[in-house]
Amino acid sequence: MNTNGGLYMKNTDTLLRLSQVEAIVGLKKSKIYNLIQNKEFPEPFRLGKRSVRWTESAVQAWIQSLSSAGQAHPNDCSQGRS
Repeated sequence: MNTNGGLYMKNTDTLLRLSQVEAIVGLKKSKIYNLIQNKEFPEPFRLGKRSVRWTESAVQAWIQSLSSAGQAHPNDCSQGRS
């Protein structure tokens, strides 16, 4: 039975662990949380006291926003990063 007022909500967005987010964006935990603190990266959803997840769509949208803004992906080594 439908329990949300007649609306069926189908969310097939994958929830990503920190290790998966790190692999996708090429950044480590400290940089990701620094970007979150500066409102430059999507905040995770808290699942418990020590458990958070990001939606894959939010992470992909962040990557796309970098491309749209003409910024280099943080994992792009061609920008003279050492």
